[in-house]
Amino acid sequence: MDMAKHEGAAGDPDCSAQPGRSHVLVGCPCVGSHVPDWRDLLTNDDLISQASAWLRDVSYPGYTFTVREGHGGVFMQATYVDTDVRTGKSETQFTRKWLLSPHMTKSEVIQTAFKCVLTSAEHRVREWFRYLDTPIFGPHFDVDDLAGLRQRGGRT
Repeated sequence: MDMAKHEGAAGDPDCSAQPGRSHVLVGCPCVGSHVPDWRDLLTNDDLISQASAWLRDVSYPGYTFTVREGHGGVFMQATYVDTDVRTGKSETQFTRKWLLSPHMTKSEVIQTAFKCVLTSAEHRVREWFRYLDTPIFGPHFDVDDLAGLRQRGGRT
């Protein structure tokens, strides 16, 4: 597949990229004569390769970003080593999986990595913040249990 990666054309209303922003949609009207459709999108292998290349320029202390296929799509995930809240042992921790679209620009992929780190930091705070030695804002509560607490008259 010919992967047309180019800079957005100034003033082109049909281009999905802003001027000066690269995107990886094959067959974009900026460079071709037809409207893109699903056959013009990157293959999963192409998306993995492109997003991985962009993420090689991203760093956050202790975090490693990976892109892979699974669960019906392509996703990014980060890992880091930290003390496990349950075992107390230093172990590799995994962030949630962030679905990537073949429509994503470089900026969107990098911003998704940033959101990954922010969400991971909040998750860690929720695990370790304690009141009466209990993680009252923990991220692992079952939503049905939380709803039941409220329905049983839990105060606000």
